[in-house]
Amino acid sequence: MRQTLQYLTGSLFAIAILLFIFVVPSHTSLPIFILFITLFLLIQGYLATRSMLFGFNHRPAASIPPHAATRSFTLIVPARDESEVIGHTINTLSALEYPRDLYEVLVMIRADDFATIAAASRAISDSGADNIKVVQVDGDANNKSYSLNIALHVAKHEIIGIFDAEDEPHQTILQRVNDFMLAHPDSLAVQAPVHLVNLNSSWFSSLSAIEYYYWFTSSLPFFATKNIVPLGGNTIFTKKEIYQKLGIYDESCLTEDADLGIRLAVQNIKVGIIEDLSIATLEESPTNELEVIRQRARWDQGFFQIIEKSDWTGLSKNQKFYALYILTQPIFRHLSFLNMVFAPLLAVYGTIPFWIVFVSFIPGYFLILQLGLYLLGLSALAKQHQINISPWRYVTTLLAFIPYQALLTLATLRAMGKMIIGDNSWDKTDHSNSHRKGLAILNS
Repeated sequence: MRQTLQYLTGSLFAIAILLFIFVVPSHTSLPIFILFITLFLLIQGYLATRSMLFGFNHRPAASIPPHAATRSFTLIVPARDESEVIGHTINTLSALEYPRDLYEVLVMIRADDFATIAAASRAISDSGADNIKVVQVDGDANNKSYSLNIALHVAKHEIIGIFDAEDEPHQTILQRVNDFMLAHPDSLAVQAPVHLVNLNSSWFSSLSAIEYYYWFTSSLPFFATKNIVPLGGNTIFTKKEIYQKLGIYDESCLTEDADLGIRLAVQNIKVGIIEDLSIATLEESPTNELEVIRQRARWDQGFFQIIEKSDWTGLSKNQKFYALYILTQPIFRHLSFLNMVFAPLLAVYGTIPFWIVFVSFIPGYFLILQLGLYLLGLSALAKQHQINISPWRYVTTLLAFIPYQALLTLATLRAMGKMIIGDNSWDKTDHSNSHRKGLAILNS
């Protein structure tokens, strides 16, 4: 019943937008409305393109020389209904190239999730790892934040690392974080890259992968120069001491990672960015269209919740600008999609001056540039991970762009619907190990 109500509310939003589109061409305020939307899209287009281009003209810091392994880690892996993937993840974590006495792995699983507990226990036994254990979580363990907070109380070591149940971390990740933190003692938190590598698994998978690629290659380093870093959901490492200052994770927020990044910025706690793509954690894009909508709706709703919480008001003016730009991206996505689809119709059927029509199409030039960057990103990502993609894949990526934006717009509508009815439930994303299957094929 609750899920039906969510989709119904989202549908009502969509109908309202369509009615607005049919009515507005005959309204006298149409020119002002178009100029207003165009101004916002110009700002959004410039910033989005600027952040994507940042990686092309930004020189990452020189490689950090190896240090002795002295930092100790507690790696937290929240898992829910992940019996298919958790075993592979545990096998990878048990083989990390780091002294076993300097890291532990806490696999956080609901006590009634018997299949995942069995799969995790079997993998731990097979690996022979004495530094990995399953922590069964009772009570209201319905979201990631709840499990993270329980794990913080159990954690024994000084640095908290977070991985998702389907992650394939690089074997040297702990050593590299150790080196980075020793070389940058002022960085109390570190974000390392994450890549989606199932480029050929669906019509939209390459677009999801390219978004991740630019986010970690260009956007996060760009935002780091503005002292505002919305952290990713995994492959983040924080000193345990910061939670004494920040408090625990907000269990009502669906994007606890971005929320943590905002709170770190408010407290002027520096976040370091590891930009070496060769040590990226590997993941997969959602398995189908409904999973995309559910996942992105959770992210969008989480961003709306962060705005509503208003922690960001404690930032500097410059930080506020970039924080709000990041957190309002779901709304900009609506405007961009509507502009792509309906701007030509408004230009034809609306009674507006030619110069306004001309100006309204300027954001489209940013879109064309971004499409070119998408193709470059697809090529770079495939090359980075030695993934074979056909020339046709580049064509389908371009053709899929607008339908993919439609999916993301539906996700935002779902998020708005859930906000209206006060539903903060966690929409879990299903995983199928498609990223590991692709690697297995490449390595065979």
